[in-house]
Amino acid sequence: MIHNAFIKRAIGALTLLYSGTFLAALFNFIAQLTLARSMDLEALGTIAALSSIINLLALIGMGGMNWFLLQVVGREREEAIRWYFPAAQLVALLTGLGIVGLVAYALTVAKFPASERLLLLAASVPILLGQLAVELSSLRYQIERSAGQVAFWQIVTQLGRAVIALCLKAFTISSLRAVLVGFGMMGAIAVIWSLVAVPSRSWGRLLKSYRHPHPSVLETARSAGPFLLFGAIYLIFFQGPIVILEYIRGGTETAQYNIAFLIVSAAMMFPSVFYSKFIAERIFHWGHHDREKFAAAFYVSAALMASVGILAMAILVATASRLIPWMFGSRYVPSVDLLLVMSIGIPTRFLQSAYSSLLVTGPQTIPRVIYLGLGAFTAIAASCIFVPALGALGAAYATVLAEFVLLLLSWRGLSIHVPEIRSMGWLSPQTIRQSIAVLGDKPAH
Repeated sequence: MIHNAFIKRAIGALTLLYSGTFLAALFNFIAQLTLARSMDLEALGTIAALSSIINLLALIGMGGMNWFLLQVVGREREEAIRWYFPAAQLVALLTGLGIVGLVAYALTVAKFPASERLLLLAASVPILLGQLAVELSSLRYQIERSAGQVAFWQIVTQLGRAVIALCLKAFTISSLRAVLVGFGMMGAIAVIWSLVAVPSRSWGRLLKSYRHPHPSVLETARSAGPFLLFGAIYLIFFQGPIVILEYIRGGTETAQYNIAFLIVSAAMMFPSVFYSKFIAERIFHWGHHDREKFAAAFYVSAALMASVGILAMAILVATASRLIPWMFGSRYVPSVDLLLVMSIGIPTRFLQSAYSSLLVTGPQTIPRVIYLGLGAFTAIAASCIFVPALGALGAAYATVLAEFVLLLLSWRGLSIHVPEIRSMGWLSPQTIRQSIAVLGDKPAH
């Protein structure tokens, strides 16, 4: 029987969130497996590169709001409503710029067939808007502390894409056009659904923010700037190598790399969900108002991340040589070596997430962005050096190198900017026990 109130609430919320994460990963896997078995490698590589660009533009379109609003809610509580209307204005403006960027990519860099370029562009826009709709809905439910709804919106996009992929497979349709049009339709459905699901109280808060004194869009952009920059740089850090690989070596190697990348990405969803969906707003609050719980959360979560990360790496290393050929076919045998290399970065990413999660209050967000920028620079520079000679394997090496660089920078940053926390304290069982007691000492915010 668990008597610690915080632990009981945490287990309940995390069960919902990780159930949603598991289902999202499962549906994404089904979609990717179905497409990998039915499409040619060149078209699959084009979709992978386009997805990376859309992910980047969706992050830019969010304007960092998925982190900034959680921070101001944690700091200001009810007063944070003043930020809602200018935040909505900023997201609308950046979404428009994102669409312009997508048009530029589709008309210049994207390897679309010339005769279908405009149609594929038209299908890509609702994919972008659908991702933004899902992110905004998830953010609203995070603020409301509704773990079940957050979990549901994690699933929506991947479920839709799995359904589209299976339907196309059933009708033996495997063209690039059919896939993107199908994904575009699901994006449009997500946009409509998200608008219909907004309750009247949320529209009321937005109207209240508009009617009362509120910051300007420029002030909001300035305040949210580090979070926007962080999100954009993160995508470059994480997905930059795949874009460079597609540009230099083409769609075939990119498709093979993408299989390993997707498996590793599924594993890395564990720290992402934990820090961005579950504990982010609490860390923002504790960082401003309860430093003891702030430290305790680090010690407990860092120990958890290290343990789960090492376990995930061991499982992938042990199963890669049988898993990939069995599931994806002999065309993807080269993905085995890529997965073995990239799996080294899994425990590195897990532990790095714990260190960087504390750089969230006031000026600490700036060094966090700088560290990520240096990591992204490492990923891009290493890709440009390794990919021409080694192809997809070079992109894998670049990814792992960048993960190690970011871990070292985040560890050093924690020592400098949060000196009261022992950076290796999570290795002590006594510290872990004391931290769990601190987190359950009184009702957690």
